[in-house]
Amino acid sequence: MTAPRVAAAVALGLLAACGGGGGGGGVEPRGTATLTAPTFVTAPEVRESVDLELTSDRAASALQVDLVADPAVIPSAAGIVSAGRATDLEPAFQNVAPGRIRLVLFDPGGAPTLPAGQGPVLRVSFRVTGTAPAGSSALGFEDPIVVDGDGETFDVTVVAGEVIVQR
Repeated sequence: MTAPRVAAAVALGLLAACGGGGGGGGVEPRGTATLTAPTFVTAPEVRESVDLELTSDRAASALQVDLVADPAVIPSAAGIVSAGRATDLEPAFQNVAPGRIRLVLFDPGGAPTLPAGQGPVLRVSFRVTGTAPAGSSALGFEDPIVVDGDGETFDVTVVAGEVIVQR
């Protein structure tokens, strides 16, 4: 990850940890968002690209989440691109540990450029290991953060998917 992307990811974390940067005098309900992982069928040694979806009730400017998979199936990501309604945003990722990929999507200017709605926002590419066991394993999210243009955090729900390996 490049230095500007690391700086943006750190800024996102700080904004969320401090309760955001907004403040218009009134009390506004928090936004709500749902991150959904896909369910898909694959095989050992196959390169895959899967879309992660976001549903939100208001515009967002950034998100950060850990994508978690069985490391015997998906140990790391090979790449990431913004997708769908998020194509104007910058994506970044870090393979934090085997089976744990930190994903970040942000507007470098902090603008709420990810409109409210539903659909894919990130496409993650990886290779299924050659020793991946046959069967089903979870593909889930942990530690989700979604923020608006004022740095206010959303209430986030996550929906896990599955990786089904066929031999």
